[in-house]
Amino acid sequence: MRIFNSAPFGRHGGPTYHLTIVCLSSALNALRKQLFIDLNTIGLRVTQVVVTRETGDDVASATVTLACPPDSRAALTTLVMRLGEDRNVRRVNWSGAAP
Repeated sequence: MRIFNSAPFGRHGGPTYHLTIVCLSSALNALRKQLFIDLNTIGLRVTQVVVTRETGDDVASATVTLACPPDSRAALTTLVMRLGEDRNVRRVNWSGAAP
């Protein structure tokens, strides 16, 4: 497991969300890169990323912790729905917590 703490960018504050993407290991880096571009575009701040690759399995996951103000929730929902449609993604889970 690898943990990345990123420098804050975009808007600050708002409820914290945890977004977990389970996908083919071979697609994780490209999906993670596109996810950061998309999150930056909608102005969301990533505070932590945890990457896990299962031994002997072709599946990996990335859990992204981010702050999402209420006015950006619709954009985040759209992004999650789009991720779930990617042919390399096996599952997308997200949960929110109080700020």
